[in-house]
Amino acid sequence: MVNVTCCGRQDRNTTTSAMFPNRPPNKTRNCYTEGLFEYMECDEPHNACMGTGIPDGGGCSACFESSHGGYCKVGDKYYTSHGGSPVYMELTHEDLIELTSPAINSNLHSRRTIMDYDRMITNRIRELQIMGRDPLPQRSTSQPSPPPPPPPSLPPPKTKKTTDILFYIGIIISLLILTASITFILIQKKIIKI
Repeated sequence: MVNVTCCGRQDRNTTTSAMFPNRPPNKTRNCYTEGLFEYMECDEPHNACMGTGIPDGGGCSACFESSHGGYCKVGDKYYTSHGGSPVYMELTHEDLIELTSPAINSNLHSRRTIMDYDRMITNRIRELQIMGRDPLPQRSTSQPSPPPPPPPSLPPPKTKKTTDILFYIGIIISLLILTASITFILIQKKIIKI
């Protein structure tokens, strides 16, 4: 694949699309009038900054990129097509400052950069997985092994002994209450006489 640099130093493979062959790169869209951009011939000198409104014509070398769509510089004058209108208009000093200032809202560029980086990292991970060098640690789906029993030389923990004592005390108290209640019922029914 050949790397072609379109007018305004725009890489054809990353800033344009063959699916939309008449859509210029976003950073140089003001260098082209309506229908002048062609995907396959984007590096031709007669494509950009040529047409009605520019007296001498600038060509591809007169196209400069900016975050707001670019501009044409012919001699000491600056021109724009305002994103594809059929006629170029001369820029005032204020218009030029606005076109060349950094984008106040650069969310679109930031999102594209993050998506490109994410795609690059995902592709690299997939390549490593295919080659058998998985960079992502795999979680084990098996149950963890039980802890080893304590060594036999150690005495049993005291909490077990205390728990056993409380258990036997509870059983004894329950039996005493059961015996007392049965005796009380039998006395009331006059089965046992006192």
